[in-house]
Amino acid sequence: MKRVLTLFVGLSIWSSIEAQSFQAFCSTQTMNGVMVDICAYHGEILSTGFFTTICGESVGHMAKLSDNQWLPFNVELSDPGHSLFPFGDSLFIAKYEEVDDSNALLLYYGDSLTEVGEKVTLTTATGFFNVPNIYDVLIYQGEVLISGEFDVVGDDTIRGVALWDGTQWNSMGIGLADGIDGTAPLMYPHQMKVYNDQLYVLGNFKYAGGASRERRSSRRALRDLLRTSNAWNLPPYGSG
Repeated sequence: MKRVLTLFVGLSIWSSIEAQSFQAFCSTQTMNGVMVDICAYHGEILSTGFFTTICGESVGHMAKLSDNQWLPFNVELSDPGHSLFPFGDSLFIAKYEEVDDSNALLLYYGDSLTEVGEKVTLTTATGFFNVPNIYDVLIYQGEVLISGEFDVVGDDTIRGVALWDGTQWNSMGIGLADGIDGTAPLMYPHQMKVYNDQLYVLGNFKYAGGASRERRSSRRALRDLLRTSNAWNLPPYGSG
């Protein structure tokens, strides 16, 4: 019988396709926050987000599902995670940053957690939402790519997206800038996808690669925005 992992009110449950029935992992004890991302890694399901307790178990900001029981992951995150990306025996973790003005992509490998390269910084950080969150991480053309609310990496100006070449972080063109008029003053590059070897970035940014995407229809934005600077193709967060 094939089973699928899904989410219901922030708590993972099993769904039987044939029976179309649902069963909660813990019916009497819930969690104290929100799951943001899940992934399969080394035969277990991992989850991260704005929680520290699942099914009555204290797990911190990252947990693993082992034998239908939620347990703390092997290492502890200082802040809620936003994106998990397994790559072979490695696991990349992009996380929020709730206190400091800098943040770093994390790499879990061999039961240890390390920072990848220099930290990202948001020079306009003011607290609350306007902080250097790293929202997403993936592999693009053989290199690690992150997106987030940052405008400096180390001592270099790198806005919104950064590419790791194995030695240092590099910019993709001039990156992202500003929020769309009438919205929150955030770039919010929340998610990335690769399709047909092209990179798609979803966010609230007004400029990317120097081109404005204001007052463009969603179809036109998807088709021809940013054909400069590494042939970017970005779908809009909302119609301008």
